[in-house]
Amino acid sequence: MAGEQSSVNLGTQLWPHADDKPVTRRISYRNDGTEPVTLALSTETTGPKGKPAPAGFFTVGADRITVPAGGTAGVDVTADTRIGSRDGVFAGVLVARATEGGQRVRTSFAVHREAEAYDLTLKYVDTEGRPSQSGTLLLGQNVDLQQDLYDTDGDGVVKARVPKGTYLLETLVRTPKGAAADPDLALMTQPKLTVAKKTTVTFDARKAKPVDITVPGSAKSVQTLVRYSLETGSFFHNSDWQMASFKGFRTGHVGATLPAKEFSSQVGGTWQKGSTTYNVVYERDGSLYTGFTRKVAASELALVKLGIGASVKNAKGVVVPTWETSSGAANGTFSEPFALPTTAKAYVNAPKGVKWGFSTMQLRPGASGDFDVYVSEPAVRAYRAGKTYTRTHNVGVFSPQIDEYNTAQRWGNELSVCIGEFPDGSGNYVESATTGQRSAVTVDGKKIVDEAGPLCQDLSGVPSRSAEYRVSTDVTRSTKVAGVSTRLVAAWTFTSKKVTGDSYRTLPLSSVRFTPKLDLASSAPAGRRFTVPLTLQGPAAKNVKSLAVQVSYDGGKKWTKAPVTTKKGERSLVLNHPKKAKSVSFKAKLTDKSGNTYEVTVVKAYLLR
Repeated sequence: MAGEQSSVNLGTQLWPHADDKPVTRRISYRNDGTEPVTLALSTETTGPKGKPAPAGFFTVGADRITVPAGGTAGVDVTADTRIGSRDGVFAGVLVARATEGGQRVRTSFAVHREAEAYDLTLKYVDTEGRPSQSGTLLLGQNVDLQQDLYDTDGDGVVKARVPKGTYLLETLVRTPKGAAADPDLALMTQPKLTVAKKTTVTFDARKAKPVDITVPGSAKSVQTLVRYSLETGSFFHNSDWQMASFKGFRTGHVGATLPAKEFSSQVGGTWQKGSTTYNVVYERDGSLYTGFTRKVAASELALVKLGIGASVKNAKGVVVPTWETSSGAANGTFSEPFALPTTAKAYVNAPKGVKWGFSTMQLRPGASGDFDVYVSEPAVRAYRAGKTYTRTHNVGVFSPQIDEYNTAQRWGNELSVCIGEFPDGSGNYVESATTGQRSAVTVDGKKIVDEAGPLCQDLSGVPSRSAEYRVSTDVTRSTKVAGVSTRLVAAWTFTSKKVTGDSYRTLPLSSVRFTPKLDLASSAPAGRRFTVPLTLQGPAAKNVKSLAVQVSYDGGKKWTKAPVTTKKGERSLVLNHPKKAKSVSFKAKLTDKSGNTYEVTVVKAYLLR
């Protein structure tokens, strides 16, 4: 005895349901035996969320049937979706049990009783007034639905059935420009469409307008963007469209303008000539820009002179300008590569509420898009039009610093430590390719961590008692990546015990930073007297017990004491660079009045020329 079907689909019944017609499907059985078989029939049914289907929703045409020997017999299963008020998927199993022998056959069935929903028709028209083969991203704001709708047959129309609700529609309307050319594109957004009846929306690219931004001089666009964000209640969506230029690109808002707190849009980008970039962003609240034309005047720009270092030959790099607006929107662009080291001019516009930051990359030779050194500033800043500013990236001395991002904290018996190895001389965050690194944590002399990788650890179950901790790292990097800080060894010791309460406690880690004035190759003159300012960070900055520094002019083979001088509270080293030396290395040990220590060795802290 076997069922002819393993499952039966009773389909979808569209809302509303008062006029639904019952749907019937036949379930058949085959008897391959030599004797007829009588089957007793019963059902097991459930509705949405596992609740039982209402009485009469599913019915079976008989409670038993006989299947002849060598033949088939069937029974009808009917779903009547007029019954009840719940919407969703209703499912069941028809159990056929032989009255003799006990054999059972189970056949599943289901029907979808659609919740309140309506037909949504989308029409696309290109800039020539022709139907456009285009598509729309449909996002439910108060319904759980996301669909990519696309005109598959090229008639410029898409039809969909969607639940009652509010939706965001993001559409890209295409206008063909010939077989060998890319189509023109119109980004059109209907950010808040309420579907409570049969609805049609037309995306007509003729109503969108071009985006065209020109900057001073002959700089060419390298990356442009259009961005928008929508936030209503628990719904949030942002969209970024980045391209090499705005050529053939237009934008258009569809529907009503929204409150400024809900919707904002931005246009901008980066234009470049050599190592000089022009970086602009403009923001509009309440709607997507319907086109945007701007001839940027020099008077609306600030100049940021970016000294971008490199301590190896034939290096190339890029600048990554990033912006943040008062609405909280943020993004960035990439320049094309240029030779390093150099002082790159980065012009930025300065509309109210816009802040800028800069990251830079020293690219890996022969590897498209990969970097050997990545530098980022700790925060974005506001700039003023007409003013000139100076920033320095990727110039030594590279060594650990202690601040709110590079620190150790404890809560209960959990300890977290994360300290970057290579902050540059300006205090920028630096991520660098390395050839090897090992980090360790000891408690009262017993190692609890000893592994390859950076000094960024989250430890659980450390002892409750007061104990002495030592955290350390030893890292090297190739001279193909950097000629300075080729090896760095750093270690901190401190005493800690279980922290009570609900908040983390910052642990007493300190550092000493070497901040000499170096050129963009991280070098200083040989054969001269040279001052190296010192900066203390952490508890030792106001609670120093001792600071001892040693210097080496042969890459760390021989060390001599370098006296620390203090004048008006400022500490420094006064060195006499040997004429034939090629580099300067440092060792330092810093101790605060509580006995916590920091020791650091920086091999080839800077070069001599």
